[in-house]
Amino acid sequence: MIINTKMVGMLCFLSILIAYTCSVYALLEPCELNETYTAGDTIRLCANLINTYNGTKYFDIEQVIVYPEESGLPVLILPPTTISLTPNEKAIIKGIDLNVYKTMKTGEYRYIVKVLDAGKELERLIVPFYIVGTLQTFDDLEIHICKDAKCDQQKTVFVVDEDAYVKVIGYENGSIEGYANDVILDFNGGVAKLPTYEKGEYEVMVSVSKIGYENKTLTMRYKVIENLPMIEKKHGIKDGICDRINDGVCDPDCLPEFDPDCAKEEQEKVRGLLYYTMIIILACSMLLIFLKLKKRKTQIYGKEFNFKY
Repeated sequence: MIINTKMVGMLCFLSILIAYTCSVYALLEPCELNETYTAGDTIRLCANLINTYNGTKYFDIEQVIVYPEESGLPVLILPPTTISLTPNEKAIIKGIDLNVYKTMKTGEYRYIVKVLDAGKELERLIVPFYIVGTLQTFDDLEIHICKDAKCDQQKTVFVVDEDAYVKVIGYENGSIEGYANDVILDFNGGVAKLPTYEKGEYEVMVSVSKIGYENKTLTMRYKVIENLPMIEKKHGIKDGICDRINDGVCDPDCLPEFDPDCAKEEQEKVRGLLYYTMIIILACSMLLIFLKLKKRKTQIYGKEFNFKY
């Protein structure tokens, strides 16, 4: 069997070259980081470096922090350092302790570490992390308690087992958690059914959260009764329900345009006001006439008894 000495020599050279090339690279590992940080957190940026070369080696270290593009800030370049490591020795590359403030721009940041040997880059480590800094607010957040899922009619008093719902408005597609006393509410599209299986007073507590927003919690109360008392079945009383019935009584829960009786009451008030105004005008007119007649009679009597001496 003929052995090609050139081929064997080439293979040996390649093996040595590969082994040498693999051995000169340092091994970089990131320190443990969370995926997301919020205001008040401190991010300890660092990396672990292991010399996998078969001899003592000096490594030049460069570190930068890249801010989100929309922040308009340049990259933060940390001072370069040099580390000397014996074979398989491990060292911690200390970056900085980055404090997260509420005014920081929300977005993805990157911590980049480069290991160089005589100006040649051997290895690069890129560690992304997310900061929730400047928080928006749920300015238009509201909760309504209603008798139907569409919330066409709001009310806060229900009979046992009557349908009742809570609707969240202005939650910006955030996550909603809610409770009615100790009952966990199941929200779907911002609407959840409320428990009415037992009489009593309930407090609805709704909390909304979303990345980039301040959490917000709202509360509201409703009541569940056994049956409507007779007095509440009468129309025209303040019971939280607008009757909208033409029964001769203005319901205090209705706006004037929704209860015809309220409009009638307003008309009656106007008529009464006009009536009393007319009486006052008539009385004043009669008083003026009386005073004028009295003055005229005095003048006539004065002429009759105007004697000359």
